[in-house]
Amino acid sequence: MGKTLFEPFRLVVEAHSVMEEADAPAWAEITVTPDFVSKVLHLRKLCSDEELDIAGVHWSPDRWDRGDDLQICPGTLFVTKDEFWFEAYPKHDWGNFETKAVRIADLDEICREKNKNKKCRVLDGIVFYDLLDPDYVIESYFDL
Repeated sequence: MGKTLFEPFRLVVEAHSVMEEADAPAWAEITVTPDFVSKVLHLRKLCSDEELDIAGVHWSPDRWDRGDDLQICPGTLFVTKDEFWFEAYPKHDWGNFETKAVRIADLDEICREKNKNKKCRVLDGIVFYDLLDPDYVIESYFDL
């Protein structure tokens, strides 16, 4: 992924609980900006240079589904050599949750041309990434 200039956009990624029967949001929304892409690339390079499996920093999505209801604590952005995702947990409940991993190669393609990536659906300029249940996620997103 080079220094391609692009207009910032919203990326919606499915989320799920990592523990059985724990409450979790259905999705998270990330504003993809050049700064965000730069952070992901920096962490990917750190993994490569230092032979790390994973690197993480405190960074949360802009919005989680049911964020007010779950009172979500600040989260973590995790990056490997190939993908990134977010993890967080509710303030007054047990069990953490995470977003689906986004391939960095897909992010590069989406930044260059949103409508070309076959894993995405673009509605009203919002990119919905690799959804297992697109109708549910899109419906719950627009119901807010």
